[in-house]
Parts: sequence; structure tokens; C-alpha cells
Amino acid sequence: MKMKISQALRQLIKTMEEHANETKAMQMSAYMKNKFPFYGIQKPQRVEILRAWKKSHPDEVLSWNSELIKMLWEQPERELQYCAMELMNAWKKKMKQEHIQDLVYCITHKSWWDTVDYLSASLAGEYFKLYPKETNEIISGWNSTHDLWLNRSAILFQLKYGKETNLELLESIIQTHKSSKEFFHQKAIGWALRTVARWHPAFVRRIAEESGISALSRREALKHLS
Repeated sequence: MKMKISQALRQLIKTMEEHANETKAMQMSAYMKNKFPFYGIQKPQRVEILRAWKKSHPDEVLSWNSELIKMLWEQPERELQYCAMELMNAWKKKMKQEHIQDLVYCITHKSWWDTVDYLSASLAGEYFKLYPKETNEIISGWNSTHDLWLNRSAILFQLKYGKETNLELLESIIQTHKSSKEFFHQKAIGWALRTVARWHPAFVRRIAEESGISALSRREALKHLS
């Protein structure tokens, strides 16, 4: 099976290389602070390439494929991490409990906001809906670790929960990081509060005014509240 996955991956890489655009690659890399090389393939074209590739390799993409995810994540070019996330998104309704390990691997490797935010809100958030009894233990671990990106994931995983957001849990997570000078903590706190303000404005106003969050977090939290 590993050989088949390797062959399939080589075909995807070959197609990406054929569509590479050096000028766009430099622009896309610069946008990401030159942390990652790019092929220079923008999302619409990348989605089409991945769709065609999936049709050519149906056996490899029938269900969640941890081996394929990790192999994609290990590739240098950033578009291949985006492909891994799109595959995981297609499989997310059928996630099993052990697949949280794949999410943690992706959150903590080649970490930057472009992957971590998607992994948190779209994938980890869905995982904890499927397995709610795991939420407190896992999120507590993410929240207390020294890994910035797991912290950010703990803050953001409920972004798509809307009125079902666990406010007590969110407040507890915010309390852990409210004094942090780290931009990615402060911005995440503000984003999480701004999102939930649509359903729970009184909660957001209280946190913004009384909890001692940073000025950046407060400004973001209250952006859409009069």
C-alpha cells in the first residue's frame, strides 16, 4: 500500500511541477514571510489539479489516509500541505478517534497561521463534535502546553460552533493566555470573541471589559459590537 501511495504522490508532484509559476511562487512565499517554498499554484487551479488526481487514484482517497497525509505534509512545497488539508476535510465526517494524532502532527509541524487556523476550526472543531467526551482532556493539554500553535488551536477550535460555543471553556482558555505578549495568542483571543459576539454579545462585552485581555484582543472582540 505504501508503494501505491508513493507512486500516487509522485504523480501529484509531477502535475504540480508542470503547472508551477515562478513569479507567483515568489509572491506567495513572500506573503508567508518566506517560511515555505511554493509552486505558485493558486487555489482554484490547485483544487482542479487535486480533483483530477483523486479521480485517477480512487483507492488512495476512499477514506482517511494517515500515511498519505504525513507524506504530503513532509513535502517542501506549501501547496501540498493545502492538498492534505483538503483531503482531510473531505474525510472529516468519518474521522476516528486515533485521527486526532494526525491533526496534532499537522498543527505542530511546518506551523503557521495558514494551516493551523484551518486545522483548528474546520477539522479539530469537527473532531470534537464527533467525540465530545474527549474535548476537555485534549483541549486542556493543548491549552497548557508551551507549543504556541496548539494554544492557538485551543482558542480557535470552536470558531464554527456559533451559539453552541462552550463559553465556560472558552473563558478558561482565554484566562490562560490573556497576559501573553505573543501576537498569535492575542489575535486568536480577539477573533474567537468577535465570532461568538453574534450569539453572545453580553459575554463578549464582559470578557472585553473585565478580564484584562490585551488591547489588540479587546479591539478585535468588540469590532462588530456597538
